[in-house]
Formats: sequence, structure tokens, C-alpha cells
Amino acid sequence: MTQQAKLISVTNWNYSQYVKDDTKAFISMGASTDNPLFYSVTILQGEYKELGSKDFDNLANACLYLNKNFRSWNFQDLSQKEESGSGCSSCSAH
Repeated sequence: MTQQAKLISVTNWNYSQYVKDDTKAFISMGASTDNPLFYSVTILQGEYKELGSKDFDNLANACLYLNKNFRSWNFQDLSQKEESGSGCSSCSAH
């Protein structure tokens, strides 16, 4: 299966994202006084510039939205070691 064919699901959402150039789309959890638990599909440019987000009460719906709108981007499984020699897997602290 190619990287583009993989989808974000209710079992891998917390360590997977879609990436295109320096922009990434992923799901995170949140809470507020109005909504005790929600899932947010967030699009970030770089590490901190939020380009947009959409909140969902249901994780499955957040996954559907993310896959529908960003599945053409590169799927990235953050639980796998990077082959480039950078990132957490190459840190001398480990």
C-alpha cells in the first residue's frame, strides 16, 4: 500500500497526519466549558501558524472530514522512525 493510499482512522488518528510541503493537517482533542470533549481537525503551516480548524463532537466524523479533504497529501505515520536521520529517533537524548 502506498503512502497516499493510507487513511487516518479512529485507531491511528493520534499519531498520523497528512503533510504537503511545510503544511500539515491532523486531529487533536480539545475541551471547553460549552463542549466537554471535541476533536479538532487543524491545518498548520510550519510549527505554529494555524491556517484553520474545524471541530467535531465525534472522532469518526473528524476522520471522515480529514480524509475527504486532505487524502491527496502525503500520509505520515509519526509512530515510525524517520529515515532521514532527523527527528526524535535520532536524538542523542534517547
